[in-house]
Amino acid sequence: MGMLFPAWARRHPVIGGVVFLFLGILIAWVIYFGWHVVSDIFIIKGGQSPTKLVEQRQFQATMSKYFSQATVTPEDLARINVSQGQPTLGDASAKVHIVGFFDFQCPFSKEVAPTLRAFMKTHASDAQFIFRDYPIRDVHPDAERVAVAARCVFLQGNQDAFWGYFDRLYASQDAQTDTNLRLFAQQAGVDLSAYDTCIANPNTLSDVQRSTSEAIAVGSEGTPTFFFNGVKVQGAMDAVSLETIFQEAKKKAL
Repeated sequence: MGMLFPAWARRHPVIGGVVFLFLGILIAWVIYFGWHVVSDIFIIKGGQSPTKLVEQRQFQATMSKYFSQATVTPEDLARINVSQGQPTLGDASAKVHIVGFFDFQCPFSKEVAPTLRAFMKTHASDAQFIFRDYPIRDVHPDAERVAVAARCVFLQGNQDAFWGYFDRLYASQDAQTDTNLRLFAQQAGVDLSAYDTCIANPNTLSDVQRSTSEAIAVGSEGTPTFFFNGVKVQGAMDAVSLETIFQEAKKKAL
């Protein structure tokens, strides 16, 4: 006991307590700092630059603050998290629901599409993604026509058919003629007679336009626009950024 608590500490218990508390904090900080240093070394050896590492930590700090300060009302969630009748991925019972407004002719939507698909394969059990249409005709005049075609694949096919079509559209963004859209639908396994009927049905276009109006109403200013449990994050993002944002949304949901 004497070795653990020197004579001076026993004579001055308050001062001794403060000193030992300080030493404990110092040791904990050294361990924490050392762990980060070792972790950073492995990350840098893996090919990631120190500059990129700093940027990621700054981004994480920014997102953490952003999510902690975000206010989402039940009314906001009711307007945004509309999964019924929409293409979805993942688990409907998950704590994190991600709504994404996409334009099939938007280059930024194209950039993030494969990242999103890979992310949802990893998080199929702890996230749900809900696809929403937001064709911006002022920028992409044919985007609405493509959205109608994709809607018809979803309505006449199934989730798998839609997501296969989704991938094909972004992989062939410069070849979205009516003929090709119909060919892609056939390759997705959709009955072409039902597809043609759906394309000609004005209600299909109305559905797409309704989604566009809802995108504008909830504050979408471009594509892609995401809502993580109602918190808006706009623009394309890489896999690390998407994972960071998801984790912040998950922490807030717990």
